[in-house]
Parts: sequence; structure tokens; C-alpha cells
Amino acid sequence: MTKKDTIRDAFQQDQNRRIIEIIAELVADQVADRLAERFPNLANVAVAPPTTTTDSLQEKADVAAEIEAATSTAVSPDDVRQMFIELGEVCGRDAQVDVLAEFNAKKLSDIEPEQHGLVVEVVGNMLMEARNG
Repeated sequence: MTKKDTIRDAFQQDQNRRIIEIIAELVADQVADRLAERFPNLANVAVAPPTTTTDSLQEKADVAAEIEAATSTAVSPDDVRQMFIELGEVCGRDAQVDVLAEFNAKKLSDIEPEQHGLVVEVVGNMLMEARNG
């Protein structure tokens, strides 16, 4: 591996880390909104906002733009399947069953293509939580 390849890999890993952090924040906000709708009495509970290592607002805006560009294309069934397999390897079969139950499905192919983006968000969040402890 050349020095240029090493630098490119390090940059890509940093970009991926920042994208994951922003996605986690977005998912956390969506989960909080859904919980507030289902359980209005939780609206008064104070929760500390998630912390990130991204330092500047401009960096956050740049990464958010990258995420929007990346997620603006449709998520393929193969992408969902790969993430679902990874979820099973990292979190176990019970986590996969939980995801299917969340979408009222008995198998992955029962989930409508329009929901694939949401499946990727849910699975990504679960994987991140598992990896971060």
C-alpha cells in the first residue's frame, strides 16, 4: 500500500465516522419525536444531546450535504440485505427479528422498497450502538 493509498484510506475512514455521527444524531432526533408522539408524558424529561467530535459548523454542514447526496438515491435490496446480514453477525438473530417486527415483516423481502431507507437507518443505528458499547 502506497502512502497515497494510506492517506486516502484514513481520509475515507474519517469521513465515514463523521457521516455515522450525523446519521446517529438524525436518527436520535427521529426516535425522540416518535417517542414524544407515543408517550406525551415523556416530553418533559430532560435528555442530554448526543456529543460529536465534529468541531465546526461548516464541517457538519459539509457532511450533512454528503449524507443528503448519498441518501437521495434509492437504497437497493442488496444494500439492505448486506446490512441485515452484518446486523446478525454483530448483534445476533434477536436483533434481526426486532427489526423485522418493527416493520411488521416475517422476512426481509416482506418490507416494501419504499421503507428500505428507514431500514438502513434503523440497522445502522443498532450497529453503531453495538460497536460503541
